[in-house]
Amino acid sequence: MRKQRIIVILCLICSLLCGCAQPRLSERAIVKAIYLDQIDGVIEAALVVFTGASGTNLSDVQSKARVYTGSANSVDAAIAAAESKQNKKPFYAHNGLLILGSGAVQGNVLPLLQYFTDGELSRQNLSVFFTVATQEEIVKQEQYMTEIVQICERQMNQSAGTRTAQSIDALRENACGYLPILKLQDSETVPAQMDGLLLLQNGYAITVMQNLMMQLALLCTQQTNHLTLRFVVDDVDTVLLTQNLFLQKEIKNQQLFIKLCGRAERCTQNGRVLRDDAQKHALACANEQLEQAFLQLQDITFLQGNDIFRFAWWLRQQDNNAVEQLLAEEQFYQPQRIHFQSAVRAQ
Repeated sequence: MRKQRIIVILCLICSLLCGCAQPRLSERAIVKAIYLDQIDGVIEAALVVFTGASGTNLSDVQSKARVYTGSANSVDAAIAAAESKQNKKPFYAHNGLLILGSGAVQGNVLPLLQYFTDGELSRQNLSVFFTVATQEEIVKQEQYMTEIVQICERQMNQSAGTRTAQSIDALRENACGYLPILKLQDSETVPAQMDGLLLLQNGYAITVMQNLMMQLALLCTQQTNHLTLRFVVDDVDTVLLTQNLFLQKEIKNQQLFIKLCGRAERCTQNGRVLRDDAQKHALACANEQLEQAFLQLQDITFLQGNDIFRFAWWLRQQDNNAVEQLLAEEQFYQPQRIHFQSAVRAQ
């Protein structure tokens, strides 16, 4: 009888503990994005929070976003200050966005990235963005924040053929890579757009890649399979649309030969579709421009020792020891190591 009473008591305790461990969805503040900036040594944080209605699922939160801010001398304290602005329990399992402001990337960004890879808020698929918007401007965009989060989330997958966002897990090893630049706009229809890529090297912001340079960077990291090129042919504005682009790679004598292949979907001048010889001439000019743009891209990445396209990985497949020796002799990051050819063809 005594053993039965003990079992009953233990079961009651377990049921009480289980009931308290999981707060209802309506009691949670579902954090979908975190903004961080640093101004004069002070960390400024903003949490983009969705509140679930009773009875709904975590994956189907329909409420409008709210923005809560906090400032302190550390990331922990700034986030805690933002959390204290509302009375629900923060829930970070659905947080997929980290947005860094201008001050956060003025120094080495690696400590901030490591905070989110090593701490309680870590998620391997957390995507990192950059914006020039201040904490105050983030708050002013609160009415559009639901749409802004959705715009960022679309950049985190390749359903449309392009993925600009890199996961924090891919950046954290040496903080070499790029951050999509999120430009906020006071517009209900398009409250935000991607406005380039911020190039990182060893944790520091180097330069901004935009337009064709940005598209080539995405191609070389296999984040897109098409591009739009606007250029001039015989003093006439020309637009080239491409589809199903891919890179062919060949290794010879510790050199990597890259060939951009694919087809032109459409080539136009002043709205008129080019055909036959006119199209071939325009494509020859386009391929030449793409090769020149790649040389510029190589100048600010690979030749600076910033191998964000993992060219070294390909070369190691042929002879890892040779690559190690070239690195030791500081002879690896040389112009003759990478050769690029653009061979986009007509339909």
